[in-house]
Amino acid sequence: MRSVFRNNSKDLIQQELMSFYVEKYGKVSSLAPPTIEDDTLKNEFLMLERYHLDSIWSPSVEKSNTMNLSIFPTGLISNLSMPTQLKRLTPYAISFPFVRKEHIKVKLAEAIRVQPENVTINSDYFYYDFNSKYNAADKIIDLDYYYKHQDDHVPVSGFDIYYNDMVKLDQNLGYLIYTSNGSGISTSTYNIGYTIGTVLGVGIIIGIPIAVIAVIIILVLRYQKRKKAKPSS
Repeated sequence: MRSVFRNNSKDLIQQELMSFYVEKYGKVSSLAPPTIEDDTLKNEFLMLERYHLDSIWSPSVEKSNTMNLSIFPTGLISNLSMPTQLKRLTPYAISFPFVRKEHIKVKLAEAIRVQPENVTINSDYFYYDFNSKYNAADKIIDLDYYYKHQDDHVPVSGFDIYYNDMVKLDQNLGYLIYTSNGSGISTSTYNIGYTIGTVLGVGIIIGIPIAVIAVIIILVLRYQKRKKAKPSS
């Protein structure tokens, strides 16, 4: 991330980010240029983006007269994957140490009834915790995600357990806000409806917004191309 911001203009970074959101959501306007906070002592790099989206609701496929807003912890999902070989003859390596936290704040236009939800998966190989809270006075839903690996590998003997726990994780990653004619707005966690290999392995196929990762790849490749093009001294 530091290299990307050192070697590319803020205008270019903003342009690449905007292109992604326009492709994903249609009519999008930037509320402010991307800003960064870089704490080198703590080794923490924070990028803040602010956009106005014309509409992020979509018609429900399952129910008529229902509009859905699907929310995912995209920063977490973009860092998870599952192997395609499920019958293991060797241990499965996983990144360690590995910790991801993600916070999503949703401000609603009207007050609704929201039941707080909690999902905890305490696997031998990873720990996952999700909590939702609702502030009725401010009409804000807060979604907190926490994920960490417990070890640097999954032994052959434990792989089936690991896989089943990851399937359980997949079934609880989505958060749905939906509204039907005459019935107001409701919320729920849900299975995003794809196999874990599709969602977590090649998430970009179903349109999961991995904007930062995509932009980094684009900008790094451009930077490397420019370096190669420069004549040597």
